[in-house]
Amino acid sequence: MENACQKIILKLSGPFSQNSNHNSVQLAVGVSRIYTGIIIFTQAIGNFGIVPIFEDLPQRVAFEQLMVSLCGVMLAVGFLTPIALLFLIYSFTFSDLSLSLGCQVARILLLGLVLLRSGKIYSLDEYFCSKFSTLNKVLYCVGIDSKPSISFNWLKFGLMVLFWGICLSAMIFHFQDKSWLSGEVLSVALTGSFYSKYSGFFRSLADNYPQAFCFFCISGLIVQAFWESFLVSLMFLRFGKYFVIFQGVAFFLCSIIIFELQFLPFFEVGLWLLLFGNFVFCRSNAVSDFDQKFVRSAFFAGLVMVFFTICFLVVLVFKPDFLNNLNSSKFKKITNLGFKLFGQGPVSVFNKDDLSADEFYMVIYELDENGNRIRCVPYFDADGNRLRYMRNDLICYRLAIPWHRLDKNQKFLNEQEKKPTDASSKVFKSIAFLDAKLQKRNGWVHYEAEIYERHIETTFFLSRWKESKKITEWNLELNLPESSAPVFLWP
Repeated sequence: MENACQKIILKLSGPFSQNSNHNSVQLAVGVSRIYTGIIIFTQAIGNFGIVPIFEDLPQRVAFEQLMVSLCGVMLAVGFLTPIALLFLIYSFTFSDLSLSLGCQVARILLLGLVLLRSGKIYSLDEYFCSKFSTLNKVLYCVGIDSKPSISFNWLKFGLMVLFWGICLSAMIFHFQDKSWLSGEVLSVALTGSFYSKYSGFFRSLADNYPQAFCFFCISGLIVQAFWESFLVSLMFLRFGKYFVIFQGVAFFLCSIIIFELQFLPFFEVGLWLLLFGNFVFCRSNAVSDFDQKFVRSAFFAGLVMVFFTICFLVVLVFKPDFLNNLNSSKFKKITNLGFKLFGQGPVSVFNKDDLSADEFYMVIYELDENGNRIRCVPYFDADGNRLRYMRNDLICYRLAIPWHRLDKNQKFLNEQEKKPTDASSKVFKSIAFLDAKLQKRNGWVHYEAEIYERHIETTFFLSRWKESKKITEWNLELNLPESSAPVFLWP
């Protein structure tokens, strides 16, 4: 029975075993850990700096984000790495800020770094553990050493299945969305400025070369849908594995260069480094030192990953209400917690709600006492492009995206543009307050918001956003309290 299990596991983990040697594996895991630590520090310290402007957040969030940034540094230098990783997994699972798709991918990445003992490579832990054997036994009692082996490849297979679970969850929602079924999602996303950095260029392309632009968008959509749907299956084909790797790299780079997706693609790059970095760092003439020994704990860890992914997808397809009603029983709470720990959860992104985010946006200006404009607040520009403030996760996920997803009657009282709802006033006031604090203003400050609207234009083969037009203005006066918590924006 044990031999049969090993044969199955060797077959399933086979795609991760080619062109592997000890040095390339260690380099891939070490680089992934250092890179992830830098990304987490950058994200957390930015959140920590502006927590005071969110009155609805518990006070512990600021301390938590400070600890996350500290753990990011510990992860990057490899100091007490397992402790830092466990705290980060806890934070990315239970924090008030852990609601984005990027957090789901981050949990899978952090889990992999724990199980593959990433802290023992190019780190302070490597030095101290070589001096104190007891420290090594205590710190690294979980997981396996990063070296070419059946166990190592099996754990990477489990991590890949977890990521595939996220992709399949997204595809389940995509197949129920009209914009995906009609093939217009990419053309709408690229010509809208909320998610596209070069929306003006793509709108020009759609105007001048509509057929070519339509072909490009539909082709890219088909390739991406195929990649997400058959991610793990393709790994077992001769050329499928290379397609998976290179399409993943192309997708993540496009997400960083073209789209505005916050830290999501950066965590995906970290996961790809962990899974496939050894192929990149391995020299063609390197001698493989593959270990045929199998660690039973690695078998169970990989099996649990596969089990939770399959269970989640079955529940999502046949009983989705199970994932929403969390207070009905302890069993549901425990099950959903298990899904969350392994990065599984409903992924409804780039569907109708997201694509409608470009319909309205606000451009905010600081005014002097006479009502003259001093400067444009770096929130959105007149074309709806994101500016510096929108690079911050807290601003993006707790202010901007929830407002942009609202219906028109939830943004304007009785659908009268000159009368903002409480939700609209909250966003305006929060951004103005943040800006005034960052500019070190005192006493009364004055701001103006211009509200823009744009519509989707549809032809028989293409849907795209049209140019926007200003529909109204709002004004705001704030009296800054003398004693309030300092704020800063980083980077």
